Amino acid sequence: MAEYVRKFRCQVITPEKQLGPFEAVSVIFPAADGQVGVLNDRAPLIALLGAGPLRIRSIDGRLTEYFVSGGFAQVRQNVTTILTEQCVPLSELDAAAAQKELDEAHAMSAGSPEAVALRAAAAASAKTKLRLAREQGGKG
Repeated sequence: MAEYVRKFRCQVITPEKQLGPFEAVSVIFPAADGQVGVLNDRAPLIALLGAGPLRIRSIDGRLTEYFVSGGFAQVRQNVTTILTEQCVPLSELDAAAAQKELDEAHAMSAGSPEAVALRAAAAASAKTKLRLAREQGGKG
């Protein structure tokens, strides 16, 4: 029996570029408090993004994967919009560059409460990027 899939639109917007719109059958994104999965007709949602993989399954079955960090996701009327500070294809992650980002995050000043939070967010993002780069066999 043929599987019935229903598509919806997904787009990713960064300060530098827009990706999509994609005709997706599923989207998984890293919210600040865990992974969120989206299918057609999902209830409306606004979520704070964390750092991690964004996975978009297209209507043709192709899986496109990105590293995203920071921003927001909105799901409304069968449109998923990811507004993010960073969006890098997982295949382009570089372990050496991610390690350098992690070292720089650890070297950041942490005097004020805001600086502590900024340092923690930068370190968490860099750690996640490093892990994903290593899983992908990224350079370094």
